[in-house]
Amino acid sequence: MTQIAAGHAHVCALLQDGTVRCWGGNAQGQLGLGDQVDRDQAVAVPGLTGVDEIAAGGQRTCARSGGTGQCWGLNAQGQLGDGTQTSSAVPVAVSGLTDAAALHLAQNHAFVRRTDGTWAGWGMRWSGELHHGGAPG
Repeated sequence: MTQIAAGHAHVCALLQDGTVRCWGGNAQGQLGLGDQVDRDQAVAVPGLTGVDEIAAGGQRTCARSGGTGQCWGLNAQGQLGDGTQTSSAVPVAVSGLTDAAALHLAQNHAFVRRTDGTWAGWGMRWSGELHHGGAPG
């Protein structure tokens, strides 16, 4: 295992082979398994390979592969970064993200540090958390 990330009631681990395994609460599909069934043992997220970094926050999870990102779980405030507010129990691509260097997830929003050192964010922006608003791109 190279990294572990914990959300509200779930945990995911990044393995040395670039795959991700998740377990715990799954009410919003935050395990990425295509359903909303809680798991008490680690299960591989289907189709997710070549992952460099994972992050979890609230009831969602994201993975970075090279400069791109994928997120899954709760999306009521645009937390998945795909331009919708539709939750997903499988990984969906973060719109317009091609130069991600690092991920950080909080309860209702996410930030990415880009390769040029700038930051972008998406998700809830009720209190100005994102500064610029909108999905990266």
